[in-house]
Amino acid sequence: MNPTKIEWCDYTWNPIVGCSKKCHDENGKIWCYAYWQAKRMKQKCNKCYNFIPHIHRERLIEPYKKKKPAKIFLCSMGEFFDKKVDPSWQEDILEVIYDNKQHTFISLTKQPQNIPIIDYPKNMWIGVSLNGKYDDISFNSWCRFFDDLKDKVSIRFVSLEPYLNKKYDGFLRYFDWVIVGGLTGHKKFSPPKEWIDEIVKSCDINKKPLFIKDNCNYPIVKRQFPKVIKNGQNNSIRERRFFITNKKMDKPDQKTWNIGP
Repeated sequence: MNPTKIEWCDYTWNPIVGCSKKCHDENGKIWCYAYWQAKRMKQKCNKCYNFIPHIHRERLIEPYKKKKPAKIFLCSMGEFFDKKVDPSWQEDILEVIYDNKQHTFISLTKQPQNIPIIDYPKNMWIGVSLNGKYDDISFNSWCRFFDDLKDKVSIRFVSLEPYLNKKYDGFLRYFDWVIVGGLTGHKKFSPPKEWIDEIVKSCDINKKPLFIKDNCNYPIVKRQFPKVIKNGQNNSIRERRFFITNKKMDKPDQKTWNIGP
C-alpha cells in the first residue's frame, strides 16, 4: 500500500494487478496509464509486466497496518471486476475491507457489467470511469448497471477523467458523487470551462458532491466528498460470506433507457 498524489485518496492498494480490457484510442494504441506503469515491473513480476489479472496475497495484510482512517484507492493498477478475476480473490479482498472499518476503500471500474449485485461493505465505494470518447459500452448501459446497485453500495460515483467529450446528461440520479479531471502527459487536455460549469450547476441543484481535479484548471476550487453514515457497517463477513462464486452476473441490456434529468 503506497502513498499517492491522486488528489481524492491517500493510498493506493493493489492486491489485484492487471486487466484484460486493454483500453485503446481510435488508432488502436493502448492508453491505459496502469498498463504502461506495469511495464516497469519486468524484473519483479512477469504477470504484472504483461498486465495479466492476478492476485498478490502478500498484500492483503497491508490495510491492517494503517490504524489512522484513510481513503484507499482499490486496485489502481488493475480491474477488481475484470471477467478474468477469480471470485475467490474478490471475496478475500472484501473480507479485508470488512475488517478495516476505519478505512474507506474506493473502487473504480470500466467493467460495470461484471459487478455482482450483492451487498457490499459500507466502507467500500464503487465508481465507473468514463471519458466520453473511447467508452465501449453505451451510456444507457452504464447507468442501468449502477441503478441495480442502488441499495447494495453506500456510495456510487462517476469519474469523468479524462473528460474528453461533453456527451453525458441526466446521469446524476444514478450517482452519489462526481469526479472531473483532465488529461495529462504529451496529449494534455483540460475540459473547457463551460463543460465543467454545467456539471457544477447540476451538482449544486441536485446537492451532489463534486470533486474537480487541479488538472482541469478550473477557476473555482471544488473538492467535495460524499457524507456517509459512520456506524452503519454490515455484519461481519465472518458471519456470512459473499458467495460471489454462485452469484449470476447480469448481462448488458440492449434496450434504450430513458435517462433524462
